[in-house]
Amino acid sequence: MNIALLSLLTLTLFMLHEFEEIIGVRAWIRKNGRTQRFQSQLWIRQQAQYPSTATLTAMIAEEFLLAAILLVGAVVWSSPELVAAILIGHGLHLIGHAVDALRWRRWVPGSLTAAVTLPAITAALVWFFSVTAISWLTMAWMVPLIMAIIVLNLLMMFKFSPRIQAGLDRLIDRHY
Repeated sequence: MNIALLSLLTLTLFMLHEFEEIIGVRAWIRKNGRTQRFQSQLWIRQQAQYPSTATLTAMIAEEFLLAAILLVGAVVWSSPELVAAILIGHGLHLIGHAVDALRWRRWVPGSLTAAVTLPAITAALVWFFSVTAISWLTMAWMVPLIMAIIVLNLLMMFKFSPRIQAGLDRLIDRHY
């Protein structure tokens, strides 16, 4: 498996998972928002501030663009470590969804695609590492760096989600 193919697989698995979140989060909050046992769950606890589906979609579009730029850079610079770091970061994110599903003993948005795509991610990484020369020293600093970028970007997007919503509202009012 070459860098370009793993990059395409990474973007595809990322978006498959994000579609589940776009489709499911708001409905899950509505369905479970008043259930006592879920009151400590992050989406429920923060439901008043959780972005609309349109805002969430715009935020995910920004994440997709960032991931695509990084992955194109990985292909251009022939950096298998960057592709692997992004895929590992995504896999760690999916593990979080799987842990949530086990903790709450039910489906949560993101857990279905986590269960389906984590084995594919694991197999792709095992295969990729077996056929590609990797600098493990580079991987040792790149995975935490990519994870930090992902988390900081996500926090920034949530912080600016009211502005994103306001911008979407203006755009919709003007054009529709």
